[in-house]
Amino acid sequence: MDMEMQSTTGAGKRKWKMPTVYTLLFFITIAVALLTWLLPAGKYDYLTSDSKTLVKAADVADYSGGERLLPVPGSFTELESHPQGLSDILAAPLAGFADASSIILFVLMIGGFLNVTIKTGAMDSSIASLSKRFAGKEQWLIPLLIFILAVGGSTYGMSEETVSLWVILLPFFIAAGYDRMVVAGIILLGSGIGVATSTVNPFATGVASRFADIQLGDGILFRLLTFVVLYVITSAFIMRYAAKVKADPRASLLHDIDFDDQFSQAPAALAFTTRHKLTMTVFFGAFALDDLQRDSLGRYRGNVCAGAELVAERNLCHLPDCRHPHWPDQPHAGSDIRECIHCRLP
Repeated sequence: MDMEMQSTTGAGKRKWKMPTVYTLLFFITIAVALLTWLLPAGKYDYLTSDSKTLVKAADVADYSGGERLLPVPGSFTELESHPQGLSDILAAPLAGFADASSIILFVLMIGGFLNVTIKTGAMDSSIASLSKRFAGKEQWLIPLLIFILAVGGSTYGMSEETVSLWVILLPFFIAAGYDRMVVAGIILLGSGIGVATSTVNPFATGVASRFADIQLGDGILFRLLTFVVLYVITSAFIMRYAAKVKADPRASLLHDIDFDDQFSQAPAALAFTTRHKLTMTVFFGAFALDDLQRDSLGRYRGNVCAGAELVAERNLCHLPDCRHPHWPDQPHAGSDIRECIHCRLP
């Protein structure tokens, strides 16, 4: 656990160290296990995603059909309680990994891809290159940076990854006559509106679409419209505040605070090399290809399913008690449904 105590420099006092996400998840698991002793148990009825078979609440725990289960709204049913003990708490992480293995593997792959891209320095150097190009025109760099960060937040949930941008943007905008609130607005609100709209974010919209049994592109027009509206409002708000601060530094919310830290120094020069350009091309191209693949695969599956249903309807056997599909060149040999290979199956 990371809840250990740390000594502060020269003071002899102790303070709590911030727990890791694993520690927090473990305590949440314990809390949920305790609630099983206090709250009544229950489940929803479910429909299988493909065959649309109803699975009653009492049978959900024993379902092993392999299809994804979709809850039926308004069908919650109270069931017999099964309070969870110590062994259940210890087994919960393994059971969770098994149930969500496909999502976990996808997140691990995307996370590794993002981390490798960040470690190359391509993101930092691309922002530094933009800053250098817009020297003297910093006011118009604001909406461009907001747009880049918003696209990152909307496509892959870019948020914590913006931490490194503070070191680059703070010295640049301070030297141009702005304050730290401008940089905070660009980074936090820029990525924030992107994450909030999540047009094709695989970690938010993608996972939710999978559980809702819909395509990632469903509702994307509304999300895009929301993205545009929030982007315009955010850009106008920050640009207006930035113009006031540059015209009169006393208009800054931080005008009475003197800063003397590494962020107040001249920005470091980062070369935007050919390798960095190729890295960013691959980075954004990979997400574009992923979105295109998802959309194409969804249309392909829809066409295949629609075609299969049409063929099955046109070739249904009309003998009594047999409603299985048969191809025109494979009819019943006789008038008995026992000639149907499907009907002979146990």
